[in-house]
Amino acid sequence: MRRVVCGLLGVAMLASLAACGPSEAKKKKTSAIENLNAIRNAVGIAYRDKGSKAYPKSIQSLVGKYLTEVPLEPITGVSTVVARNDGKGGWVYETKKGKVTINLQGKDCEGVDYSTY
Repeated sequence: MRRVVCGLLGVAMLASLAACGPSEAKKKKTSAIENLNAIRNAVGIAYRDKGSKAYPKSIQSLVGKYLTEVPLEPITGVSTVVARNDGKGGWVYETKKGKVTINLQGKDCEGVDYSTY
């Protein structure tokens, strides 16, 4: 009897984790893409404001006029901006190209490569 109860509790616990995990991961993915698009839009607007002559020197330089803050990358919970993808979370900004990507390597919960975001 004791094993049956423990077994049932274990199954219930796994079921609740399975139900929560993917939906939470999907929310984080959606939020990451939205935040990435907000940064990209800010870079594009700043570029046009400068007469399409130069991309902003940094994402942080957009805060105030184009962004209220550097958005959080919700999958890892950081908003760090780096020049090269090291997979530690946050964002990658290539100043010369004005290209913004997510600073993650591998695939998301749906099997989509982060580099395609």
